[in-house]
Amino acid sequence: MFAVAVLLWWAGRTWLLSAGGEGREGPAAARYFVAVRVVAVVVALVAAVGCCVQVDRIGESGSKAVWHDSVSTTPG
Repeated sequence: MFAVAVLLWWAGRTWLLSAGGEGREGPAAARYFVAVRVVAVVVALVAAVGCCVQVDRIGESGSKAVWHDSVSTTPG
């Protein structure tokens, strides 16, 4: 994820520095670069949600493994 972020930063910086911010290819390249950034953001959000879900699932299975049949309902 970090490598993709650095790559996008570098590509954006290179694009902005070339030809005064409009890029060599003109407005078509600008639309393409915006589309690439939007896709990258969506992929990052999906990955983040997936990581949160996995952490929750791992924690749930771990707690079930530890607490399963370890609590007695009868005294003594």
